[in-house]
Amino acid sequence: MHVCMLIMNTMRYEGRVVREAQALGKEGHEVAVLAFAEQGLPIVEKEGPFTIHRFWLGTRRLPKSKGFLLARYLEYVPKATILSARAKADVYHAHDLPTLLPAYWAARLVGARIVYDAHELWPYLPGMAGKGWWRWLERTLIHKADRVITANEGRACFLQEKYRLSRKPLAVHNYPLYKPMQRTALLHDYLGQQGISPRFIVLYQGVFQEDRYLDSLIASADSLPHDIVIVLIGYSLNPAYGEYLRDMARSRDNVVFHKAIPQAQLLNYTASADVGIVFYKRQGPNYDYCAPNKLYDYIMAGLPSIGNHLRCLEEFEKQGVAILVDPSTPSQIAEAILHLEEDPGLYTVMRRKALQLAREVYRWDRESSKLIATYAEL
Repeated sequence: MHVCMLIMNTMRYEGRVVREAQALGKEGHEVAVLAFAEQGLPIVEKEGPFTIHRFWLGTRRLPKSKGFLLARYLEYVPKATILSARAKADVYHAHDLPTLLPAYWAARLVGARIVYDAHELWPYLPGMAGKGWWRWLERTLIHKADRVITANEGRACFLQEKYRLSRKPLAVHNYPLYKPMQRTALLHDYLGQQGISPRFIVLYQGVFQEDRYLDSLIASADSLPHDIVIVLIGYSLNPAYGEYLRDMARSRDNVVFHKAIPQAQLLNYTASADVGIVFYKRQGPNYDYCAPNKLYDYIMAGLPSIGNHLRCLEEFEKQGVAILVDPSTPSQIAEAILHLEEDPGLYTVMRRKALQLAREVYRWDRESSKLIATYAEL
């Protein structure tokens, strides 16, 4: 089948979309991903068994305030609809709610099927502008999709109950592609170039957002020895917040930022850290049922994690691969870091359990079979 996937970004840091496109491409499907163009990125890019087609959106240059975001979406929908329809695909695969509208219209124009892939519970994202509109759109179009998939069982149950779906959405988890991991020295080398010799590296990787307690994480450095270093890899959607975090870090020698790393290389950097951080503020069902890529990356790399008390993270504490704290209190974060650094027996046990889970459970080569079977039914 010819599959057209729609996303609302440049496809540079999209682990889930890459894995799904690769899995379907290897099964013989012709997969094209429609993404945003950006300076320095090719308009057409072959990525193994799938192809990325990028297009320019003039409103992406505008500020990210609510009014301009609306203008961007109003430009995006007709452009994405036209370009998608031209592909004459058999299946339109909408990654997250904003792409579902053009996917629906393109499918109607060419008589194709629709897969709705709800990475997030989009209408319930904190600070989301136009929540009433997004809830109406999802309630209206989710019943038009031939299949609905999402990132875990909690979100699948939520969507089925919320919209009274006759078929429960399929949970396709954000597991990374399994490969035996060895420790690397990439972050040690990066820090060494700045004259820092870390004894223990604490890693946060992902988007720098206000709801991730990153200010508390940086403040926890005050209670840590100078050779326990906090590294933040990623980028900020809000430049002002990103600068605020960097201002906090400037007065602390053991907090370092690293630019975002493409998904294909990220896991090698993860494997050079000692502990992974995954915090989310409790702000509605999207975070209660979160399914963070970073957590599975930490597990694949054998890193114990420090998280907070959310429903979706408590199972990892029970499995012995995470310690949960109150992230609003920097001293609690520091205590958890020191506990893992000062107790090599505990650290070794948690690392061994993480590697075992990665090898036996949290691996994409097995999880992808569910996606492949779903496409076989279409």
